[in-house]
Amino acid sequence: MTTEGGTTGNRSMLGWLPVAWLCLVMALSARGIDGSLAVVLSYDFPGPVLYFIWFTMLFGAVTILWGLYLLFLAYDRSQRFAVQFIRWQSVIILVLVARELYVLAAPDFAFSLASFAWTAGEVVVGAAMIALVRRERQAGPVVVAAAGAPRAPVSVPAAIALTLLGIVLGGALGLALGLGGGQLYAEATDMSCFEGGCGYFVIFMGLGGTVAGAISGGVFALWRVLSRRASRPV
Repeated sequence: MTTEGGTTGNRSMLGWLPVAWLCLVMALSARGIDGSLAVVLSYDFPGPVLYFIWFTMLFGAVTILWGLYLLFLAYDRSQRFAVQFIRWQSVIILVLVARELYVLAAPDFAFSLASFAWTAGEVVVGAAMIALVRRERQAGPVVVAAAGAPRAPVSVPAAIALTLLGIVLGGALGLALGLGGGQLYAEATDMSCFEGGCGYFVIFMGLGGTVAGAISGGVFALWRVLSRRASRPV
């Protein structure tokens, strides 16, 4: 009985590693969108490079949105989390490999050993997370029982941490959407860039998106925490 409890505890601790990796990938995706927009606004690139940058930003937004859904599943202790995480991580690995092959094949790009090593590290860690989630999924009755058990009430420190996480993730997503939407609007309307006008507009949209996203993310996280505390068994 003691051994089973120890095994369950180890599984529970390891089970949070994919969630931590999920948050890290989302944060890196938001940072990549911000950096790519700054580069696009500052320099002119040939068509293949520009399309590559826009595709990277679009995929980063998809990664964040899909990741938010995964966080909701993880918080709700849904059994669908394992399947959705494996799909999410598999798609990311495929895109990373395809992106690296495109960079190696396209003549407009120069090979970077640091970038290649970073991509390889992401692929290796992502594959390890898939293996971990599959192992947790195959754990049998222990996982099924844990998933079907009543949810424990959220402590005050955990509630504060979850609310702060909602604010950070909401702000990051709002920043990405604000910058991307502002850039697309400026280009669609042929906005004048005299004395940096279009750049200031994009920055303003990014700041507005950050504020709106942080408020929305914090309110949503706080609502989920309060609803979970209210529904705890008496």
